[in-house]
Amino acid sequence: MRTPISLLATLTLLLLLQACGSSTETVQVRDQARTFEPAPQPVSPEPGQEPFTLRMGELQKPGSMDPLFAHSPGAQRFIRFIYDGLTGLDAEGRAVPQLAESWEISPDSLQYTFTLRTDAFFHDDPAFAAGRGRSVNAEDVAFVFRRMALYNVPVYAANLFSTYIKGMEAFVLEERHTFFEQDVLFGGIEGIEVLDEHRVRFTLNAPEPDFPVLLASPYAVIYPQEVFEHRSNGLHGQPVGTGKFRFAASSGDSLIVLERNLIDFDTDRVGGNIMTAEWHFFDSETELFAAMGSGQLDLIPQMGPRTAKTLLSESGDQLAPGFDEMYTLIPTFESGFGFHFIADNFARISAEQAGALLQPVTSEQFTDELPANLSFTLHPDWAGLREDERPSENLLPAGLTAGAWPMGFGTYAATLWLSQFQDTHDPSLLILNRPNRDMLFYSTDDHHARSIGLNSAVAVRFSYQNHALHPHNISGITFNNTPWWISLEAFEAE
Repeated sequence: MRTPISLLATLTLLLLLQACGSSTETVQVRDQARTFEPAPQPVSPEPGQEPFTLRMGELQKPGSMDPLFAHSPGAQRFIRFIYDGLTGLDAEGRAVPQLAESWEISPDSLQYTFTLRTDAFFHDDPAFAAGRGRSVNAEDVAFVFRRMALYNVPVYAANLFSTYIKGMEAFVLEERHTFFEQDVLFGGIEGIEVLDEHRVRFTLNAPEPDFPVLLASPYAVIYPQEVFEHRSNGLHGQPVGTGKFRFAASSGDSLIVLERNLIDFDTDRVGGNIMTAEWHFFDSETELFAAMGSGQLDLIPQMGPRTAKTLLSESGDQLAPGFDEMYTLIPTFESGFGFHFIADNFARISAEQAGALLQPVTSEQFTDELPANLSFTLHPDWAGLREDERPSENLLPAGLTAGAWPMGFGTYAATLWLSQFQDTHDPSLLILNRPNRDMLFYSTDDHHARSIGLNSAVAVRFSYQNHALHPHNISGITFNNTPWWISLEAFEAE
């Protein structure tokens, strides 16, 4: 069995096209506010305060505690409690040091050299000698990115980073399509170089100012290779990271208990004497909100659409009278997806015609059924066509109807979207398909559309403002516009 010639040719061409290295002059970025102890120091509750257990409720059950399998916002929030990345984000969504204490950027902006902190330790686990977690090193970083390419993990992480990191696309193709050792061309990812124990360098295909922000993704958190050598199920059932909490126990698929990491390198990132975090998972919004109403939960990080329609006022940005006396509403992130028009479609339908065909999506009958905090935008150039300018079904190839188009079409598009939205509380989870020229429209979230790079335009975009909910007896939980980001630094409980 051999790798197809076309694949080998592609890999060879990618190898030949790699650019030369860039200058070594650097611009340094450091977190000046922090000072570090030479060794991790255990933390304990503040004197005179009782340890607090933070109980959170989610609909999206993680399925796995392996970061590469965490695709939903709920799973990624959970992952980011246990694991750290080279970078994190602040309240404004800007990259800040995390496992990397500093990074340097070359003058051509193609190389990022990260220096790891020396006081970050993995959680204790039987995979390590004597069960004691070891310090994080640069080889752990390289391993995490190599693992993204494996055939037995989802493609989400590989798709996210292959566009940016030099040689990663070729390595991913090889890992997923080469089956014999003699056919291997690449021993690793060309654009990731371990310089020494505490320094790793990334070389990019082109300048990307947001690269440190991308590294904060839950897909790029750091974990140890030993776990996969020690147990066959790797991180699926027992995660090992460096995060502010560590895995303690689980009960089926309804409860995961985390305990405070007592050797956390940053003891200030959890306040209010939180020593335990419980993640409760529910089968329906009704069950989830009932648990909040009965006092069994302290936080719902992401309300579902049915809950939002019940609790929110007509404006969609505040709690209705009565509920505001019991709960605090916090705006979090905006979900979004669009129906994208493919310019090079096989039916040769123009952008203006495509927009007219999607006009029913914006009908009053449809919008009446939407939550108040969901909005949509029709492409501005397509919104003003007169009725007599709108194309008819005879534009479609013989045998196809509006309802037969691969990713939805006209009123069928609206029906498909609405049915999917009612089944999940996050509209960005609508079917994500890689488009082709045999399609007129495809549906995708915003980042996926950017990574595809297809000649397309957003015909209709849906936006949904998400909210978190908690009772008045707690405060100081903050969110930014990133689905997985939660800060507990200022947390307080009465």
